[in-house]
Amino acid sequence: MKLRFPLIFVAFVLSGLLSAQGVRIADTPGQPDSSAGLEVDYTDRGFLPPRMTAVQRNAIANPAQGLVLYNTTSNCLEIRHGNGWQTLSCQCPQPPSAQFSFAPAQPGTGQGVQFSAASAGLTYAWQFAGGTPASSVSQSPTVTWSQAGSYAVVLQVTDANGCTASDTQSVTVSSCGVVSGSVTFNYTGSAQSWVVPACVTSITVELWGASGGGSSTGGSGQSGRGGYVKGDLVVNPGETYYVYVGQQGGVSYSNGGPTSAAFNGGGYGNAHGYPTPSGAAGGGGASDLRYGGQNLSDRIMVAGGGGGGHINYDNNRRGGPGGNLTAGNGGSNNGITAGGTGGSQTSGGVGGQYNGAAGILGQGGHGVGDPSGGGPCCAAGGGGGYYGGGGGNHSGAGGGSSYISGYAGCVPQNHASGKIFSNSSMQQGQRHGNGQAVITW
Repeated sequence: MKLRFPLIFVAFVLSGLLSAQGVRIADTPGQPDSSAGLEVDYTDRGFLPPRMTAVQRNAIANPAQGLVLYNTTSNCLEIRHGNGWQTLSCQCPQPPSAQFSFAPAQPGTGQGVQFSAASAGLTYAWQFAGGTPASSVSQSPTVTWSQAGSYAVVLQVTDANGCTASDTQSVTVSSCGVVSGSVTFNYTGSAQSWVVPACVTSITVELWGASGGGSSTGGSGQSGRGGYVKGDLVVNPGETYYVYVGQQGGVSYSNGGPTSAAFNGGGYGNAHGYPTPSGAAGGGGASDLRYGGQNLSDRIMVAGGGGGGHINYDNNRRGGPGGNLTAGNGGSNNGITAGGTGGSQTSGGVGGQYNGAAGILGQGGHGVGDPSGGGPCCAAGGGGGYYGGGGGNHSGAGGGSSYISGYAGCVPQNHASGKIFSNSSMQQGQRHGNGQAVITW
């Protein structure tokens, strides 16, 4: 005898069972997970949400919070949140760049390490193993480590479409800790060398160019003061740098012949050929820092020297101040005889009237004077610099220009060595006397 149950009774029993246990959709028998109201269990198929255009999505009446759909207009998986639709994930034709850099490259314990993501305008999620802080959402966070070791740093970025990418690098922290010190270099007449001490990874360099000969504090015929430059540089322990400190220019009086050229590019002054009491000053030498060698092409920072003045005459014939991208011009003879011009980033200064010598790369123009006597005389020397200032004749000479690798307006802006200063600055006409260099870490 066959038992027959009304269909409504079967539906009632099944609905009670499903309500208690959840629903499992699969090719094979089994129970749904106890935490799932609906479980879809396939190994060869996926879950396909409703697909519609943005117009169709916007036409849904009173969409429930948490409603999920695939927007075929934007190719994005979306969820209803608040009063709008939030993107969960989108098609990513090109993942964002997650590359990043950090400095210093060899930090010590307790030393701040500056991280910087290569791409702007993204959402950032940093993880710093063992670091403080352990995580960050900034584009450029600063992190410290209290113990030496090798630590993994992970950056994950997300763009406006929800596309993600990540980059992982290792940071090796030494046990050096934070080290500090400074060294001062004065004029010696020769190149001086400096080796980066152990654990030092960043330095601040300050250079002062020398002034022209004679007075540069006021009075008739004063000479130009030397320029000043400053900047921060990332270095590595054991690297060798060469320091050249400029010499103040000399003074030639009353047919006494030329002065000696000042160390590191100062042009000589010359009062030869004019017997009455008068004189001319030589230009001051530049001060510079060199890396990779001791040639002019190895200079990565230069403070220009001041130009020499026409001594013991009117105040118009002063030497031009050294420094800046283009240095100062020498004063004229009461507006009649043009002085030598300042050096620039691409050429030496032009020599003053009566055949004043032009400046060249690294060298101020020399003062020639008038060997026959009775004519134009008292030729001042140009200041040394990145490019030297032009020499004067019966007038002041030009100052030498400065240079800092990485400084806007310098030519080239970035030195071929790859050494580039940050937080750099230039000032014109700052120092009287010999030049100086100070390295601080």
